[in-house]
Amino acid sequence: MPTVHSVRAPCGRALPTSCRSPATRTAKTDGFKLGPDGNYYIAQNGSGRVLVVNAHKQLVRSIDVPTPYVTNLNLGPDGTDTLYITGAFDQRKPPYPGAVYRWRK
Repeated sequence: MPTVHSVRAPCGRALPTSCRSPATRTAKTDGFKLGPDGNYYIAQNGSGRVLVVNAHKQLVRSIDVPTPYVTNLNLGPDGTDTLYITGAFDQRKPPYPGAVYRWRK
């Protein structure tokens, strides 16, 4: 399976998958899935979002999640129309409070 090193922002600039802007300097790729549509769905731990990237390393969509630490995701039974996303509010303090979200197109 190919590794996604970077994606293209809509304006055409290269955007690292870690999104090392000052606001999300600690964001790292955590879980990811390859969807039946050929896009990669990337959970960004530390940014509060899931990135959707196509095979040409272009950013298709960014999905915001209320938890800052997005840890994993899974595709729903209808393919990419539904995503189940897990995230934590604080990953340094037990019992590690978090949530599971359902996102729909």
